[in-house]
Amino acid sequence: MRERRAREEGKVAGAVGPLRWFHTVIFDTRGRQRLVHITVPYWFARRSAGHAGQFRWLGELTFLDDTEFDPEAIQLSLDQIERHGPGLIVDHRHSSGGQFMAWVE
Repeated sequence: MRERRAREEGKVAGAVGPLRWFHTVIFDTRGRQRLVHITVPYWFARRSAGHAGQFRWLGELTFLDDTEFDPEAIQLSLDQIERHGPGLIVDHRHSSGGQFMAWVE
């Protein structure tokens, strides 16, 4: 996330089977500190990815909640997620302590 776009890994095993779940955990430090955990079926994540199957903002990965990360740009396509397969897809931390993590299984 330093460059606000996906980093291509050298050798990636890829998905063993279909991706089933999309998880997001956010430690939001705006105002009062809170932990936001969202788990949705992967098909729902596919529907939420507008812009030609690409997420352009971190807020598009939270789907159902408002967090401090919403306006931050990201370039992450469903093709990249599916090529990568299950595992961590985003781990981003603010200098203020807020953290955003997303993974698929």
